Amino acid sequence: MDLLKELVASLPSASLCGPVPFMAAVKAALLKRGVAAERIRYEVVGPDRELATA
Repeated sequence: MDLLKELVASLPSASLCGPVPFMAAVKAALLKRGVAAERIRYEVVGPDRELATA
């Protein structure tokens, strides 16, 4: 049983805030675990080019 996968799947959305490399890694992990991109929200202070394509 992948408890983290079950927990993530039950969330209505994921909100990320932090350094762009951190958010890109978390976004990639969420996508890999089946979270739909439209359920992932993030806030960037500054340019977000790296995260938009992650």
